[in-house]
Parts: sequence; C-alpha cells; structure tokens
Amino acid sequence: MKLIQVLSAVFTVVCTSITHAQNEVDALRNSQIFFGGSARSMGMAGSFGALGADPTAINTNPAGLARFSKGHFSISLGAQSTNVQSVYNNTETEFSRRAVPIQGLALVFNAPRVNEYGWKAIQTSFAFNRLADFRSTRYYEGKNYNSLLDVFASDGYLVPTENLNSERPFTTNLAWQTFAIDDNMNSFFETYYEPRLNVGDSMYHRKTLEAKGGISEYSFALSGNYNNSLYVGGSINVQNIRFNEINRHEEEVIEPSGYSLESFTYLFNLNSRGFGANAKLGFIYLPTDEFRIGLAYHTPTVLRFKESFDADMTAVHDFGVVNTEDNFKPNGRFEYRFRNPGRWLLSIAYIFEKRLAMNIDLEFVDFGKAVFRSSQNINFQYGFVNENLLIRDLYRRTLNTRLGMEYALTPEWFVRGGYALYARAFRNDHKNEAGANMFFAAGLGYRKGRFVFDVSYMIHRSKSEYYAFNPDVLANKASFVQNRHSLVFTLGLRFE
Repeated sequence: MKLIQVLSAVFTVVCTSITHAQNEVDALRNSQIFFGGSARSMGMAGSFGALGADPTAINTNPAGLARFSKGHFSISLGAQSTNVQSVYNNTETEFSRRAVPIQGLALVFNAPRVNEYGWKAIQTSFAFNRLADFRSTRYYEGKNYNSLLDVFASDGYLVPTENLNSERPFTTNLAWQTFAIDDNMNSFFETYYEPRLNVGDSMYHRKTLEAKGGISEYSFALSGNYNNSLYVGGSINVQNIRFNEINRHEEEVIEPSGYSLESFTYLFNLNSRGFGANAKLGFIYLPTDEFRIGLAYHTPTVLRFKESFDADMTAVHDFGVVNTEDNFKPNGRFEYRFRNPGRWLLSIAYIFEKRLAMNIDLEFVDFGKAVFRSSQNINFQYGFVNENLLIRDLYRRTLNTRLGMEYALTPEWFVRGGYALYARAFRNDHKNEAGANMFFAAGLGYRKGRFVFDVSYMIHRSKSEYYAFNPDVLANKASFVQNRHSLVFTLGLRFE
C-alpha cells in the first residue's frame, strides 16, 4: 500500500470518520487563514483593508502601506488562553491551555518625493505575521457501545496474520500484536478478526487531540502614494506551515467478562511541515476626503509539504500489560505539493472629522479550489484524483466579513472595536464539519511623537463536531465549543 493510502486510512478511521479522509482535513487547515499582526488591527478584528497606515496591511491590502508618511518599526507580542468544552453522549468535559506567541514584526521605510503632482512617496516594507494558530487540545470522554477495535478488526478482513505488518501496520496489526483482537478463519478459509469483547459490551472512551503549530508569513512589499488619492502596493510572501498532532484514543471495558481485555490505548502522531509562496496586489482610492475604497487580490499559495507519522498501542489484560514490540511500531513519511485557493478582498472605509474611522472588509474565497499535487520526488508519486474530487464536493465558496471602528478620544488616545465572521467552509449537507468562526475584539491605542503603543483583547469562538468511527451513528458524535482569548501588545517607533 502506498504511504499516502496508509496515512489516509489511519486518519479516516481514527481522526475523523470512515467517509472523510485525512487529505481533506489537511486542505482546509492549510487554506483557512484568519488575521494577525499589530494590536491596532486586531483591536478592530482585522478590519483594515481601506484604512492603511498600519503594518498589518501587508497581509490584507499592501496598498495600505502607502498611507505611511514616516518610517515605522513595531513588534507585537501576545498571550493566549484557550478553553474547549465538549459533549459526548451526555458527558460534558472541559480543557484549557495557555501560550505566549509572537504575533508580528514590521519595518517600513518611507521615501518622500518632492513633487507637486504625481508620486508623493514610495515605501519599502518587511514584515513577519502569524496568520493562523493550530494550538488546541480537544478532549472528550463518555460511554459508547462502539469500539475502535471493531474498525481495526474489520480493516484486516482477508489479510493473513503473516501479512498484517506489511499491509495493515497502523491498524489491525497493532491490535493483534497486543492481543486486543483475535484472528479466525471461516469455512472458506478466509481470515477474519474479532475484538476480545462480548457483543453489547459497554466501553468508556477517552479521546485527546492535541495540536500545535500555525501559519506564519514573511513578506516584502513595495507601495506608492499618487497625488494623495490613489495608493497602490504589492507584496511577495513566503509562508511557513507547521502542524503537529498527537491523537490519543483510550477505551476501558466497563464490566469485563469472559475475555482478558480490560482496556487499551492507541497513539498516532503526525508532523507536517510546509513551505511556499504567494503574491498580493491592491489599491486604495479616495473619491472624497471621507470615503476610501480598497481592492486586493491574493494569489494561491503554492506549497511543498513533508510529513512524518508513527503509531503505537498498549493493551491491559487481566494477566498484565501488553506493549507493542519496537519492530512492530509503524512509522512512515510522505511528501506532496499543495495549492490553496486565491482570494479577493473588497474594503470600504469612512472617516468622520478625523476622529472616527470605520471599515468593512469583504473577503471572497472558494475552498473547493484547493488542490493536492504529487511530489516531484519519485519515491512519493501519487495522483490525488479522488482527494481533489472530494475537496470540490465537500467545500464551497464563502464570504468572510470583518467590521472595525476606531475613535480618537484625544489626539493621543484611541479606542477600537471590531467583529469578524468567517463563514463555514463545508457544504450544508456534510457531517463532521467545522462551523463558522466568530471574532469579538476591542482595543486601546496611544500615540505621542515617535512612540506608539497599542493593546487589544480578542475572543475567537468556534464550534466543531467530531465523529468517532461511523458518522451515521449519533452516539459517535462529540461536539466542541472553543473560546480562545488573546491579549496582544504592540510597541512601535516612527522615524524619518
């Protein structure tokens, strides 16, 4: 079996459901970009497309960099607290974790031109921004009559025991090596497998999905100010995607009887690294002093991925603990290419008496246009035909909306607020889906001379569903509600 088929099979039965392969989960994770950067922008929920004069513009509409009249340097630091609540067969659980990530760095050089008409200034900008954060821990527990051993036993049907290590190394072989399932033979001399469980045995499940990593972007941009009415800009961006997930599945037989098996633990680890590039182009036009209109296009990001993965299993019997021997612990690696969808951004801003600024961003993206491609490495050739067809079938076009406002209390002090809604990427008829992402933000800023200080507080709320084994069985569903609280500080310096 090809390595990608092994990986897809494992995540099919363990991480999601038997109808949803790992590749489609990857496609959404590597395509769904939110916003990051300065505390000023995050205090307005990332709604800054037509306002400009903030280094975060390099992520959205690089024409906004042309609004800088001076040089700028800033660093943004954050603190996060993530709380995840789950419900599984009427059992409620809760899990929290904390982190302190770097949100962004930015450097803008402004080169003014002494022209009465024409180009007023040209800017050169460099930036680092964190666009997505994968850090989370999803945990649930509760009773269920279904078992992962049923899936592993079924996966080994017709595979002789001597071939399990080569053909079913991540599933059936681990369960067989730890005596969690038994092999048998029917009247046609066909090998099949049965869990060491009685029909109707009740199992107590504990599942932990611990993820780390994120999407970071390193950018270089050029922008220009034409007659203080038209601003244009473009950027070349390098993306770095890192993802690590530890999948821990535990089951305990509530009332063991007739068989030695009392409990088992299955572990699957995935490490994924992606590296690629994209370009962003945009302009901002001021038809009047009060109104600004912005339009930007982000090209698809073309990425190359390298992945490594391994699995392990331990079973507890009434006679003792059985561990998988080292030579039967499977591991593998894979390489592939991926292109996430491009996106359009339309922005409209209104300025009232230089005290109130309001902005709305409308972002259009079609997740169904994400595409997997085979690696150029001859050892990892794979067509991805079925995976790409499934991506087009599962995902849809979405409209993401960001609203933001900034009000000047005094010439030095500013208050901000914002709301963003990132629509659900799945089609409505698809189970095991991630829901919409909502962001609520507020912020405070201070500007005096060359010094800039901003702070923002944001809540990211999302819902998701997870089906263990068969998505058609309601008892297999776990529901998650995640609330991520982020506090971001930005220190900035303006210079000539």
